[in-house]
Amino acid sequence: SWLGAFLFCLLLGPFGAHRFYTGYTGSAILQALFTIMVFSAPITVVWMIVDLVNIVIGNFKTPNGEYLQQPEFLSKYFK
Repeated sequence: SWLGAFLFCLLLGPFGAHRFYTGYTGSAILQALFTIMVFSAPITVVWMIVDLVNIVIGNFKTPNGEYLQQPEFLSKYFK
């Protein structure tokens, strides 16, 4: 769901929780490993912010090509 992906990204985004949740296991593992390696942590924060923006505006796809369904109050502002 959109809300689950949004909350996981907002709260545990640098660890790739939202990517695990939406089915992107490979990139989620990579994001978690980058976060654990302290010197790469800023990369994952930027990655998380990009994913968060894509989730909010409705551009985040699941691995099967479907967009996450936005809540009604957001869909009138984005798309």
